[in-house]
Amino acid sequence: MTLPDEYHPLLLTTVEKNTQDFVVQAIGELVDGDGVTDEPLVGTLENEGVGLADYHDLSDRVSDELQGEIDALREQIVSGELVVESPSAP
Repeated sequence: MTLPDEYHPLLLTTVEKNTQDFVVQAIGELVDGDGVTDEPLVGTLENEGVGLADYHDLSDRVSDELQGEIDALREQIVSGELVVESPSAP
């Protein structure tokens, strides 16, 4: 769904689910003869299956300091230092 232009000034960012890469991976495994498994393909920050989208029209309001804090949190999550739990996790 594309957000109408009139709302762009209100949108800072959104969470991206990069499922396209997983679809390509699954099809590639099938084509290569690796077969289909029942192992879930889980998008994480580490495998770039999820992430933050661009800051759109408000990018100038995200200071270098704030971006640094966001980057540090991302790295803490990837390293396992900061654990994010979800009831939706497999």
